[in-house]
Amino acid sequence: MADALLDADAQAYRNGEFFHFVGEHMHDWLDALAALERVPAAADD
Repeated sequence: MADALLDADAQAYRNGEFFHFVGEHMHDWLDALAALERVPAAADD
């Protein structure tokens, strides 16, 4: 990730695009975690 940040246009990150990008991925992760919490645990047979 650090290499990608170094290679990217720094101005895009200064104007907030980076935080929007990270925020979108954070929402995806939180949605996935919430879905996992809703799945019932498997019963031991």
